Amino acid sequence: MQRPLATNGGHFIAMDGSVPRGLAMAFDEPRVIATTVIRPVADVRTDGHGCKMSRSEFVKTAMPQLIAKVCMYETAAGGRTGPAYSGWGCPCMVSKMEPLIGYDALPLIGDEPLLPGEMRQLGFFFLSHEEAVPIMRAAGQFFLWEGRFVGEAIVLS
Repeated sequence: MQRPLATNGGHFIAMDGSVPRGLAMAFDEPRVIATTVIRPVADVRTDGHGCKMSRSEFVKTAMPQLIAKVCMYETAAGGRTGPAYSGWGCPCMVSKMEPLIGYDALPLIGDEPLLPGEMRQLGFFFLSHEEAVPIMRAAGQFFLWEGRFVGEAIVLS
């Protein structure tokens, strides 16, 4: 992987068109690496008193900032090869057009895994919520990204 470069816009961009897992959590400042744009994130995994919590513990108590009807793509249609479990996170893209602009989010899956091909209403916790939530609401829909599009969502509230 090429060394990331800082940008003025505060976005992550992956040179190879994919988003390396954990990229947004790995850097404190915005970096460029080229076609996918992801907002940098803060470490949200604290209990409010500065104590660290696991991601799966965090999503059990997180309040959704947005509710959406999610349709995960079938594996044969390019979707995930297996289920997504509580604590899974992904960039949510505003559209499928390049440059891909998106925001890191934690779908609040709950106790039942989210399966390829499944449709379900989910809450979302956006790590850059002050910027991401109004944009996603205005768009009315967004797309779940995992190195490729693995699902889409219609904003309900």
